[in-house]
Amino acid sequence: MIDNYSVAVMVALNDLARRYGVQPSEFVAVLDRSSDDSGRVTLRFEALSSASVESAMTKVTKAIGVAEDGRLVGTEAEILTGIESALSRAPAVSRGR
Repeated sequence: MIDNYSVAVMVALNDLARRYGVQPSEFVAVLDRSSDDSGRVTLRFEALSSASVESAMTKVTKAIGVAEDGRLVGTEAEILTGIESALSRAPAVSRGR
């Protein structure tokens, strides 16, 4: 199910990626909901289009606190807050990597 929090997370993530020179069409991010009632979600990344995108996305994932396993787990509100915090510290929009 797509809801407003999921959309907000993805919009903020796309904005952050652009700050590091990555276009939304160059990576795939997925929000997986926990099967229990904990309200936890996992943000994970797939299908990076090139080595330069991978390098730039490493900066993005580090900025938002993605774990070594390539996943960020929390509530959607926690994940959104982390991305918004990273946006406040991120460089201006980059036109290249």
